[in-house]
Amino acid sequence: MSEAEKRIFEDTYKIVLKDMKYKRNTERAIELGRKIMALLDKNSLLFLEYERSASLAEGIYLENTYRIGVEEGMMQYKKSL
Repeated sequence: MSEAEKRIFEDTYKIVLKDMKYKRNTERAIELGRKIMALLDKNSLLFLEYERSASLAEGIYLENTYRIGVEEGMMQYKKSL
């Protein structure tokens, strides 16, 4: 990840921490995750592995979305010259 990408993701994280909908949904996801793990009991690690895989997949998706946005922005910029 480039320095610009790191900065953008860090800045975005700072912004979403102030977003009440983000906070509520994150807290709800944590609450539900704990309940699911309690229900799974000895198999709770399976849920953690699921969450990890889902988060990594979403991260890849978001990273590609970011890259496409940058490429589109550069194309628009070049067209405007």
